[in-house]
Amino acid sequence: MLDPIVFLTGQEAVDLSKTLVKQVIPEKYRNIDFDTEFPNAVEMFLEKRKRGELVGLLSVFEYLKDNEVEGISKVAKYLIGNSHRSVLSLIFSNGQNKAISMESRITILEVQGLSLPQAGDKPEQFTDAQINSLAIMYALGHFCTWFGRRDKSENTSTLFDEAWFLESTPRGAHILKEKRRTGRSYNDFTFQVSQSVKDKSELEGLKDSTSFGQTFAFLEPNEVDEELAYLKIPKTDESRKMMNTMTRAQCVYKDCFGRKSRMTVDGVFPEIAKLFETQEGKNASTRKVA
Repeated sequence: MLDPIVFLTGQEAVDLSKTLVKQVIPEKYRNIDFDTEFPNAVEMFLEKRKRGELVGLLSVFEYLKDNEVEGISKVAKYLIGNSHRSVLSLIFSNGQNKAISMESRITILEVQGLSLPQAGDKPEQFTDAQINSLAIMYALGHFCTWFGRRDKSENTSTLFDEAWFLESTPRGAHILKEKRRTGRSYNDFTFQVSQSVKDKSELEGLKDSTSFGQTFAFLEPNEVDEELAYLKIPKTDESRKMMNTMTRAQCVYKDCFGRKSRMTVDGVFPEIAKLFETQEGKNASTRKVA
């Protein structure tokens, strides 16, 4: 579903396709003939897609592998082989999967099995799995940004659960930063959900000092001082007591003007309590929302 030919059109699809392919092709396979021919082939298959044919980037590679120019054919065959043996099947497809619906009230994207490099890792030391995972991140980031700015007249929200996964890598932190800035211009609200305040990205050059927003800080007994520091609340015995005496469903809320206060989240819909049932079987316990 993250295949550019499947969810994008026009020059956007061409540009993202070029970025993804450039990311995953090793230096020894890079070829100027392929770089020249590939965008033309993508445009041709975008026209096929527009006419209703089920095609994707894998279809483009299959077409190029029969090219009479050996360099073009060699790169296309490499991409086909690499696509079938890795997470790249998420972005290189034959177009059989439906495009992600933009009309649904709620859309959930789950991505598993990525192996991402950490800050400080040198590109020349990246494994094939890390290189492929970064390509997935490029596609995911582009989709999220595109989703937020596709219709300025419509209010939208994007929620990143387990946001530490993005915040811990340079590319992921860039995606979140770009998404927040897009949201401010296009009425798209971005939620970043993490289990720990320590997950907040401190990657040099990626801290977004221009952003504004709201924070809901729930109690993590081992990170009280860190939470107070993040909320810019003086670390005193009184403030620590205020945090430590919070019960479930209570949090410290900081609004967009910087005002902070403790609040209680009331579970007005009993059905939501089902979301907290994370275990199965007779030993499972159900948390009740206050």
